[in-house]
Amino acid sequence: MSYTGFFVLALLTLILAVLSVLEAFSNHPLLFVFQLVILLGITAGIALDGIILVTAAPEEISWSEDLLDFLAVAAGAVLTFIMSVELGTGVVIASAAVGLAGSILFKRQAPAIFCGSFAGMSSPALLSLVPGMLIAALLAGLLYVAVKGSFAGIGGKLGTTAYAGCLIAAVMLSCRPLVLPVPGWDIGWIIMLYAAAGASVTYSLNHRMQVGPVTASAAVGLAAGILLPLIHGEVYGELFALMVFCASFAGMAGRKQAGHTAFMVIAGGICGLLFIYSMPYLGGAGGKLGTIAFASVLFIRALRTYTARFYAADT
Repeated sequence: MSYTGFFVLALLTLILAVLSVLEAFSNHPLLFVFQLVILLGITAGIALDGIILVTAAPEEISWSEDLLDFLAVAAGAVLTFIMSVELGTGVVIASAAVGLAGSILFKRQAPAIFCGSFAGMSSPALLSLVPGMLIAALLAGLLYVAVKGSFAGIGGKLGTTAYAGCLIAAVMLSCRPLVLPVPGWDIGWIIMLYAAAGASVTYSLNHRMQVGPVTASAAVGLAAGILLPLIHGEVYGELFALMVFCASFAGMAGRKQAGHTAFMVIAGGICGLLFIYSMPYLGGAGGKLGTIAFASVLFIRALRTYTARFYAADT
């Protein structure tokens, strides 16, 4: 299960990154080169975690804990979907509220609940509550259990897990992913600024304020979901809130993987680029934002690891 889960998350991340690179090439060839470098870094980051998975001792299985986590993922997904679609709160507020409540009320299962909330961000145009959303929630729960021993400390892992479950469910039900246009750079630069802010603020709350990764990301997402539509209007405000929430998942990264807060600014920038150029691909499935953040942290992790080795060898 560990190897299968690792492969699913790695493959999905690479596919989304490759599609983003190709879209950048067709729109802005200069950015294509930069995106290509990012893709190589993501691949290197995956390779690093693959080595860790192969060489690490097998984890002990706790069926009771795994069952609770599985149920928590499913519950988080269904609750978020109902809040977003039936109550009209919007996906960012619904997911952030469920994640924040989970971190306060159910600390042990908080990551699982937050993971499920990302699956619940799926568009009803792609997955209906029954059977689509339920299937996606159950698949995300299985993957959550499977990848516990993989990609430790990599921000965005929870979202990637949810994304995989949602896309597999969409394929099973012959649902077509949504296609959205690539934003122009008249708002692209604002997206990049919010991305850098979302990642760095979350990382600071997580580590300097010691509030924990789930609470930090959920709080930042909830604030963005409430405030940005009031500041920028409903259309742009929701777009920018999605970007902030996306980057906040990168800010959930561990210190060992991300290092200094400055690296989170870089991770946020990468999130922004991938967010913009992956718009036309695999849309509507909850967890896509987390997959973008996951890719950015994999790049940062590889960058820090290989530059450290270079300087060590040089000295």
